[in-house]
Amino acid sequence: MCIRDDRSNSMGLFLQKTNIIRDINEDVQDGRHFWPKEVWGKYFDSIDDIIKPENRDKGMAALNEMWTGALSLIPDVLDYLSRVKEPTLFKFCAIPQVMAIATMAVCFNNPKVLETNVKIRKGEAIKLIMSTTDMGTVCRVFLKYIREIQAKNDPSDPNYEGIHKALEKANRVVIEELAQAPNAVWAEYNVSMIFFALLFGALSFYFGSKLIYFF
Repeated sequence: MCIRDDRSNSMGLFLQKTNIIRDINEDVQDGRHFWPKEVWGKYFDSIDDIIKPENRDKGMAALNEMWTGALSLIPDVLDYLSRVKEPTLFKFCAIPQVMAIATMAVCFNNPKVLETNVKIRKGEAIKLIMSTTDMGTVCRVFLKYIREIQAKNDPSDPNYEGIHKALEKANRVVIEELAQAPNAVWAEYNVSMIFFALLFGALSFYFGSKLIYFF
């Protein structure tokens, strides 16, 4: 099986962007700077200013601009996953992605991200890990969280239109993929391989090192 390199790159970027956007407060306080100056430089002279309470409005604008770039990767992520047919490998690839979109939903347009490290609840994470079985379930998860993000998209935000367009495209792709997804859930798999895939996928998303990348 050969899947285009740009799709696989998008899979990695989707996780990396989610991590560095969510962790902005912790990273700034620890002196780690992963956000591109092309974004934060529109709002601040120093990226350290982004987490200051007096800069909350501009900080939120910068935060949501970063989310715009991450959301635009959803079509590539779903296209890649739809081409992975081996059950164990599919779970290995899909679980971190559904956890990422869930994290986006809770962090999007959320000022607490500038104050602390925001994560999805452990119970929700476990539910996502256990329920990610095939492309149909992945599409339903993405559809749920895309709609949650749409509901939080603020028309007064300067990035509203860009976010709206990215979400509309993602929504169309999810519905198209859902229509093509097989109804049957895979029944044959190696239990030990699934366990390690689930464990590694979850740990790599939550505790893996963040890599520098270009937008």
